[in-house]
Amino acid sequence: ILFVISRIPGISLDKYLEMCNPAPIHDGASLQSVLVGARVLVSDMVMQLAEVLHHVSEQVVHRDANLSNILIDDGSSTDGHRFGLVDFGLAVDAAAWRQGSWQKQTIGGDCRYWPCSAWLIFSHGAAELMSRPSLKVEYETRLD
Repeated sequence: ILFVISRIPGISLDKYLEMCNPAPIHDGASLQSVLVGARVLVSDMVMQLAEVLHHVSEQVVHRDANLSNILIDDGSSTDGHRFGLVDFGLAVDAAAWRQGSWQKQTIGGDCRYWPCSAWLIFSHGAAELMSRPSLKVEYETRLD
């Protein structure tokens, strides 16, 4: 799998969130302001990345979508926040993955974001996951 992308401006979402850590909130108006800002941020991210992940997942499974691999640029755009998905280093062919190639591959990604199915493979192996249909579906189709 070969992806060629342009440099995307921005910083990782985890670093952005650390920089935006609000001061303690002492009144209702401040809390409302923080919550409105968070809602706008999440809405922008979901609207942009859901479509990206949907289209990308037809070809590849990213296997490492997490806060470090989502870039945010809230610079000069008048359209609000701009998000990008980066680091396809663990990506695999989606069709082969859904047909079972995952049984011969190592678990990838940051374990802080693993679903239950990945922990089951890690602790008990792929054969155990095969005996649990709902977790198997999760691992084959819902990693990103």
